[in-house]
Amino acid sequence: MDLKDLDILTCNIVYEMFHAHQRTHKDVRDINAVKGTQYPSVIEQRTLKQLELKKLIHASTSEPMLIELKETLSFRKRRVKLNDMMSYDLNIDTIKGYAEYMMIKSLRQLNPKTYDQRLNYIENLADEQLQFDTRRIACFIGAMLCYLPETLGLSIQYEMGSQKTLVELISDQISIDEYDWI
Repeated sequence: MDLKDLDILTCNIVYEMFHAHQRTHKDVRDINAVKGTQYPSVIEQRTLKQLELKKLIHASTSEPMLIELKETLSFRKRRVKLNDMMSYDLNIDTIKGYAEYMMIKSLRQLNPKTYDQRLNYIENLADEQLQFDTRRIACFIGAMLCYLPETLGLSIQYEMGSQKTLVELISDQISIDEYDWI
């Protein structure tokens, strides 16, 4: 096993340990896998979700990062009105996305080159090939929703046992206007 593989293994352990920490502290957000199988097969819903991930990835490399983040969160608010599965998405973003982000942060410390490869991997997954893997899209959306506020210097406190989602925690820090870009 080479060092890169050991770094990836370590980061996967960080991911699973974060989930164990969530369960230990009785995190109550519902991520029922059966509910995920009922995700609307409407191509428009899946396309909008994918567009949201692409927007977050673009925001991560954009100079007006805060404006891009606000636009994306506004887009999320619009999606809530269109999709009765949004509570599932929001909880996946929070539970799985935060764990993914902890894994990515640890990878950045252990192996910056592999960290860059992981970010490229997420960016490539935003393409159409991922359209039907709604759970993984939500996981990466959540990771980006952790990354952007931290990069902007916002203090987003993950609260164990809380019902608050990442979007709500971010919205507590910044005002979100209604953008009409759908």
